[in-house]
Amino acid sequence: MALFPTRAEAMAWQSISELVTWAGLNIDAFKAFEEVVGHLGSNIRNVALLPADTIVAAGTYAKLNGAALHPIQIVQWGLVWRLARRIALTAEGGPAAWDDYIDVDPFAPPPASTAPPAAPAAAAAKGRIVKMAEVLDQGDASEIPLADDNMHIKWSQNYGALTGGEQPVPEDQPSLEQLTALDHRTRELHSTPYADFGVFGPFDRKVRRNMKFRAWLPLPGGGWMARELPGPANFEQWQAAWRVFATACLMLGIVARAALDGNARHIERLSALWPEAWHLVYMADDKLRCDHIERLRRTVRADLSAGKPAPREWDPAKPWTALFYLATADRDYWNDQVTNPATAWAAKGGKGVPLDPDERLVVRILPGGASAVAPTGWGRYAARAEREKQVCFQFSKGFGACRLAAPGSRCPAGRRHVCHVCFSPNHAGHEKKCQGCGGKGADKGGSGGSKGRGGKRRKG
Repeated sequence: MALFPTRAEAMAWQSISELVTWAGLNIDAFKAFEEVVGHLGSNIRNVALLPADTIVAAGTYAKLNGAALHPIQIVQWGLVWRLARRIALTAEGGPAAWDDYIDVDPFAPPPASTAPPAAPAAAAAKGRIVKMAEVLDQGDASEIPLADDNMHIKWSQNYGALTGGEQPVPEDQPSLEQLTALDHRTRELHSTPYADFGVFGPFDRKVRRNMKFRAWLPLPGGGWMARELPGPANFEQWQAAWRVFATACLMLGIVARAALDGNARHIERLSALWPEAWHLVYMADDKLRCDHIERLRRTVRADLSAGKPAPREWDPAKPWTALFYLATADRDYWNDQVTNPATAWAAKGGKGVPLDPDERLVVRILPGGASAVAPTGWGRYAARAEREKQVCFQFSKGFGACRLAAPGSRCPAGRRHVCHVCFSPNHAGHEKKCQGCGGKGADKGGSGGSKGRGGKRRKG
């Protein structure tokens, strides 16, 4: 006998009561479950949206006439939820179609580990793999097996269960490689839900194809150097990558939507407050997801061991929602990483690019200062050359189509409208108000200035 009704029968049902009747669940027992989870009304989607943990908790705590419910009633309650999910997901007609639906029994024990012995390296090499450095984190050189299509369908169903069956728009849809990498980092390694937005973002496969042509740079003395791809240059680019990251977190059940939305709104406020210091805002967000929430997790564990109360939404098995709430509200962190350095930079006239605390520490304590972290053989000249590649010289030197563009914006070619001498986003290089160079690009015979190299000012 089939566990579920036919698709035609199920899709004809319009209310929860019809599912309760099909499962054979007594109406009084169903009301006892509602006492635990809240009133569900008649909409089938209201049941489908409940997490599996809530279904299990209702089976544990629901009581009828002061007594616990019978196991058969708990199983029937689970059947109502399983069928509701299948109906809701199928109604949207996305990847979670009726025949492709992967059933989840909330009361089933986790499967015992039956992992076979490690396969020989030659056999493992035949499968598809994910290079973490290309998909998730440029500093991670490991390779992992790519998840199969069944896992992709299950992750899509998880998202649909949270949204009433709706699926993300294409530009917010993470690839299977991205989901595999983030799942491996959080579930297998128990590490922070971090993604490097220099490589993680929308349209992953197209981006990775382009990366193959620009991931290596020649060194002057011979040989090649791996180039770390830059992160998002502004809030709009960050938001595009963040939406993919947030969708992946929801599909994998890592962080709740409210915690993700709160962090995104905080980044938006900071970017509006300090538009010229976007570098600080992005670096703070990157370090928060990579390092800071891990420090917060250790702090929370120490506090719990000392008998202190648990933070909001704390779940030891899934701590990231609570930690995102804590991190977003951590004023000391945001002041240290963004507000204080941005304020100091603005007070000095907004010259150059503001440095975050880690960069200032490098400049202060490492021999050679900032050039110490530049690639060997390049030094400060190579670092400057890399920055100049991003400058629109038409804007900075006052000629061509971009001569009247707004400082800090970008030209159609994607270059930045900043000073080519001090790299400030507040003025052009040919303007006399450039404090970092004294109008060097226009008045002092700098290369490309109005005097020519080392020459005198031309007449007329």
